[in-house]
Amino acid sequence: MKYLRLVFACVLCALPAVLHAQNGIQILSQSYSISASWNATWYDGNGQLYPLGDWSAGYSSYPMTGGYSLSSSDGSPVAASTASPNPFGGTVLSASASIDLFSVQNNATAGMYRDPLNPDAPYVTGWANTSVQADWFFSPAGNNLDVHLSDSWDYNSDGIPPQNPNVITSTLRDITDSITLLNINPISGTSIGDYSYVVNPSHIYEFVVTGYSEFGLSYNGFASQSASASITSVPEPAPGSLVGLGLAVIFLRRKKLEFIFRQSTH
Repeated sequence: MKYLRLVFACVLCALPAVLHAQNGIQILSQSYSISASWNATWYDGNGQLYPLGDWSAGYSSYPMTGGYSLSSSDGSPVAASTASPNPFGGTVLSASASIDLFSVQNNATAGMYRDPLNPDAPYVTGWANTSVQADWFFSPAGNNLDVHLSDSWDYNSDGIPPQNPNVITSTLRDITDSITLLNINPISGTSIGDYSYVVNPSHIYEFVVTGYSEFGLSYNGFASQSASASITSVPEPAPGSLVGLGLAVIFLRRKKLEFIFRQSTH
């Protein structure tokens, strides 16, 4: 039993070299920003501006606008949403976004209202867009860096592509050597991958995610973007810890040989 205690002590001496940083990376700085805006104008069936007083006396001019703009420089999560009103219920234009540690969401929707069986029905024109950007600067604890990345991009617009590119991009760079290690920009669907790199613990690395989406009211549809990552670095055990583990193994092997020798002599 006392020999096992010695081995446990050696292992415990090695653990601090592995667990001194969460996930093996030290985040040096992080900044998040999200923004969105929408612009909508309602018309009656004759192409005239819809009389605001009939449904929302709170609006006094055209076009109606809304949006948000939020940022964070200390890693605090940010999230917001915005939507245009609809005099007939529901929403027409909307946008939303959120950012947390290695996790980004970015969305926009457009739901044009017009009764195809009633040419005199009111209708709306306008657009909505939203953008996100997140930057993380960090240093790895070891010489290996493992990245599990999942990016997705999807849209539906009644068969009509978005008026402007709806994109989300994830990039990993070695800032010290000005080298791009990873650049993912899915055209559609989901991109999931595991990536491993040999890195320098004395270098600074940047992981950045950017996203943009836009919809106009010439059609109905949505854009949905997301990116999430798990970044880890496992440091090599300190030389002293390796020596301790080696001595423990030698000690146990020696004791085992002595025990076998004593058994064979009796």
